[in-house]
Amino acid sequence: IKKIGNIKEIDFEYLLYDGRVLKVDKWKNRHPGSRKIIMSHIGENIEYFFNKIHSNETYGILANLHYCWIDHKGVLYQYR
Repeated sequence: IKKIGNIKEIDFEYLLYDGRVLKVDKWKNRHPGSRKIIMSHIGENIEYFFNKIHSNETYGILANLHYCWIDHKGVLYQYR
């Protein structure tokens, strides 16, 4: 496990899901539900919305967007 920083230091657009930081700065323009919906939740935990709206098949997309892990204090980690 490698500490890589703090959530306040992130310099890209991200969403949070189940302890993961999802890098969405490129994905937002391809999101089938619209760029606007992604932008309206930047920096937020989307777990509730994602689980309510999306099917199980879409969970693979989260893996592709996964940048790192975040703990309850906002510390960022990557597993190496």
